[in-house]
Amino acid sequence: YYHSCAVAEDGALYCWGYNSDGQVGNNATATALQPALVLKGVDSVDCGDYHTCAVKTDGTVWCWGRNTDGQVGNGVASSVDLKVPTQTKNVSNIVQVSLGKSFSCGRTKSGSVMCWGYNYYNNLLSSNTADVINAVKITDFPPVSMITAGSYALGALDDKGNAWAKGYNPHGALGLGKLSAGGTYGKEIKAVQMKPLGSGLWQYDLGYYLTYFLKSDSQAYALGYNQSGGLGNGTTTTSLAPVKITNGTNVIQVTTRYRGGCVLTNKGDVWCTGYGTYGGNGDNKTIATQSTLVKVLQPIPTVCGDGKCEGLETPSTCIKDCKPVCGNGTCDPTETLANCEKDCKKPHPCDGSCGGQNTTFSCWCDNLCKNYGDCCSATGAKANACSGSTCQTCQ
Repeated sequence: YYHSCAVAEDGALYCWGYNSDGQVGNNATATALQPALVLKGVDSVDCGDYHTCAVKTDGTVWCWGRNTDGQVGNGVASSVDLKVPTQTKNVSNIVQVSLGKSFSCGRTKSGSVMCWGYNYYNNLLSSNTADVINAVKITDFPPVSMITAGSYALGALDDKGNAWAKGYNPHGALGLGKLSAGGTYGKEIKAVQMKPLGSGLWQYDLGYYLTYFLKSDSQAYALGYNQSGGLGNGTTTTSLAPVKITNGTNVIQVTTRYRGGCVLTNKGDVWCTGYGTYGGNGDNKTIATQSTLVKVLQPIPTVCGDGKCEGLETPSTCIKDCKPVCGNGTCDPTETLANCEKDCKKPHPCDGSCGGQNTTFSCWCDNLCKNYGDCCSATGAKANACSGSTCQTCQ
């Protein structure tokens, strides 16, 4: 929720964005305007509203952020935010995590579903609505190949490509062909199979208002609330049965968002539909309703010399637009030891005191040492060892 995370090729996890509850994981609560290194050895990550969880390569789960409903999984529910990664208890061999607004779930190698956190809508346990502060196995799902958490609902695919879901269902997003009983608080207490689509599903993403499905033939489908055209079938009529997303072919991945969604094609193109008041469809328009897929525009190329420091521009790549800032940790062009010692001070083998304990390197007294050595006078020019307790000429 207003924050993002990404895993680098080397397994390093970086997060950035809104950080009111420590959801970035950098031991702070100030908004992180740049990616912060949070954890190493990470395989995958997912973000909830105000919390984050990551799966490490050893199958453990680590979560951080808001924990009022036990969504971090450390055995307590508390108003005290956890601003650094904390290991989730009672889970192992996890290969995927998926987060709802205030709950978390993990899928094990064997296909079991483990969950913890908010449970008011029976999105986790069927027996009661109490929050789950220690991870428990969700027994009403068969062995699954993927999981997807909505705001207050949980879905999964079994190994035959059948979709299952449980929890909050006031808009028909669970794909059961009906609104669940209970009006505004309609819910499914136990996991129910989404029969309208049958088997052969490849992926699906469970949203709050609507849900997207991807079948093995690469055709995308949608169902649920459609006031903003998020179903992508050219109408704004809500549908409790799956409808084909117009032109939603050759798709390899689907994802939902607020009253809309996007698809990724096998050509690498992204297409979106639905609510677009704030530009969410990526088509350079701000309209509330978009009922068919529109292609997300390519990023605007950065131009060095246009007066804007943007995109991947840095002082090193475009000094015209990006002015060096002393204290940012990078010795940028035009910065020197003289005008920015914070950024441009080089490492040195000495320990910082003349005649110190680093006998392996001694304290070299050459021209370079005049910039950062321990024992060098203004006239020192030879690479001989210095001696004594104060800086002096080379011996």
